[in-house]
Amino acid sequence: MRTLLLVCMLALITALSAACGGGGPSCQTVCNKMMTCDTRMEMSECLQICDLYKQYMRGNVYDALANCYMDHSCEELEANGEMCFEMAMAAGDPSAASDMIDRFCDKAVECGGYQDRQACVDQVTEDGEFLGMVGMFKDSVLDCFINCVTGKSCEELEEDEAIEACSENCGLFVD
Repeated sequence: MRTLLLVCMLALITALSAACGGGGPSCQTVCNKMMTCDTRMEMSECLQICDLYKQYMRGNVYDALANCYMDHSCEELEANGEMCFEMAMAAGDPSAASDMIDRFCDKAVECGGYQDRQACVDQVTEDGEFLGMVGMFKDSVLDCFINCVTGKSCEELEEDEAIEACSENCGLFVD
């Protein structure tokens, strides 16, 4: 459980960073903390993942998540792993997610998946956290994703791999 929590925290910390050098702790600092909390974690893997994901997330999101992570003990993080994620989500930009969802739903209506945009938007945003989660990503990542999706034919979008490929190619993923 502890390893899973720490791996999830690393994924979130690193996946939620947009700037190459925001005001939050460096990947080295975060990974040092993670190594303290879980000695089974490999430093090189931690740094590689952190550096990779740091490209895709908003800087203020990374700062919020990493600062929260650094400000709490390993025991506190293990007991309440969601607290830092919630802080990071609150630092995101839900309005950026709203625009992406509108464009996604326009394509879904075009392809016959929904009668109208609002029905699609309602279903996609049914989970109240969705806008916050998507809003953690940089605008360039969201634009890449939605441009990829809307550039595909309806037939291509019927295949699960199409959306997955757009997500992966644009950096819109959380491992």
